[in-house]
Amino acid sequence: MQAGKNVYTPRFCTVTIKEVFDNVRTAREAGYTEPTHYHKDGWTVLGRVISCPSAGWCQMVFAGAKE
Repeated sequence: MQAGKNVYTPRFCTVTIKEVFDNVRTAREAGYTEPTHYHKDGWTVLGRVISCPSAGWCQMVFAGAKE
């Protein structure tokens, strides 16, 4: 898992990894709390909402974390 790479997740389809963490706890502490249901080769992908206008789509960023 590398920052800048694209991965396909069951919940959000193709996402770009912004950050990579050594464990899920650290990723959650950094605000990545939305599950994507991606679990592969010992990695999970989590999302973080960065903006959510009242009349539009929420903007998110994604991180990979070792499980």
